Amino acid sequence: MAIESDRKSRYYQKIVDLDDYRSPYEHDYDRIIYSSYLRRLASVTQIFNPSEGVIFHNRLTHTIKVSQIANRIAQRILAKPENIKDCENVGGLDRDVVCAAALAHDLGNPPFGHAAEFILDKIIKDEENIVDGFEGNAQSFRIVTTLASHDEDYPGLDLTRATLNSILKYPFKRDDKEQRKFGFYSTEALYFDFARELTPNRPNKKSLEASIMDISDDISYATHDLLDLIRQGLNPFKQLFEESKTLEYYGEEKFKNIRGISNFSRIFEIIDTLAKNDYHEEWAPNWKRDRALIISKVTSFFNKFNLLIPDSPYSGFKTEKVQLKGLEDNFLTRFLENIEINFHPKKDEPVLYLNDKAADELIIIKAITKSYIINSSSLIKQQCGEKRIIGEIYFAFKKAIDDKDLRIILPARIREDLIIKDIKDSNDPQAIRLIADAISSLTDAEAFSTYYVLTGIQPGSIFDRISL
Repeated sequence: MAIESDRKSRYYQKIVDLDDYRSPYEHDYDRIIYSSYLRRLASVTQIFNPSEGVIFHNRLTHTIKVSQIANRIAQRILAKPENIKDCENVGGLDRDVVCAAALAHDLGNPPFGHAAEFILDKIIKDEENIVDGFEGNAQSFRIVTTLASHDEDYPGLDLTRATLNSILKYPFKRDDKEQRKFGFYSTEALYFDFARELTPNRPNKKSLEASIMDISDDISYATHDLLDLIRQGLNPFKQLFEESKTLEYYGEEKFKNIRGISNFSRIFEIIDTLAKNDYHEEWAPNWKRDRALIISKVTSFFNKFNLLIPDSPYSGFKTEKVQLKGLEDNFLTRFLENIEINFHPKKDEPVLYLNDKAADELIIIKAITKSYIINSSSLIKQQCGEKRIIGEIYFAFKKAIDDKDLRIILPARIREDLIIKDIKDSNDPQAIRLIADAISSLTDAEAFSTYYVLTGIQPGSIFDRISL
């Protein structure tokens, strides 16, 4: 059981005004919401580039919705008096903590999202030979503990132990270069250890509050990415509904014979996505071994929702907007009502999870957006260019560190830290981490403009600067 005084403690323990009416967790929430790192997310890709317009979600609108969903899940749990004591037994639950964690969960996302995350990680771990590489979740933890500015007496936001622990979706370090997800860099190990003192009996497992943040993230981006797919106007659902009925009636082999090899089948893009060995093993480990089961679940999904999901291209009429709002409400309600809590988990069991019915639906929605947006040729072409942009900026900054005459092109934060930490050249691991900090703090537009200026494609402006 976590003692409340331990949950409220801070690493630096600077005294807060005793007349302040806010709780320690409300302080955490406020510190994050006023951070420039959060504001930056308004201009960072969620699934479509922010320049595509406000009709689509950006990283900030996604984050706000994650916080709202997390708040409602916590509220729902705490509304039952019998749950309150059980929550204390698994580490505690506070609505302000989960809201703060949700606001912080994507702070470390670089411009262009996963494309930049991939190339930064590849450069740092493979070319610079630093095992930690780059990871968005670890970068978020680094921001709140080290990079964000709140007080001149300490780095970061000095959040409470409970909030720090709730941010850790992956509460473990990277042990080898092939490990994709992890929660902190070695540079923040002390803060990680401080946070994890709340969960000594469940190493490598999320706290209840972190689980709420995590499941809220999954619910939010699955639902809202699907809505953005529909708003995109290239709607595949009419064909999906028709193919689902045919597939269910005839079975896979006859369906393929009827369609013919030359006929494009949309539904099998989704089925093939779900059948890949690496797809959502955490959620449904048995799916990858049973193609017939996958087909059954997919056809059941389309039978259930064929009257709710629009099957014609989106134009923006009021009736369409109302229909999408109803679809959003339906999915969010279904997911929230099908969350299960395990207050007495064994060592390897989750504390919070979606039951099988809701988990199936969530996985299929993710597969739909992966098939038709994430794996689309247009998005992959964009990402090829985005990776090149990030790589060019990285090596330009690295070169500037080694040339004192060029250091002036670096963001002020890097120049300041190079002096304070007495960093001599770009091969110093500290320098490499600073470059990653600078690049990951850019918005999409800043990444484009920095690249254009550095490569001479555009002249830029004498007023251009990177402020984070």
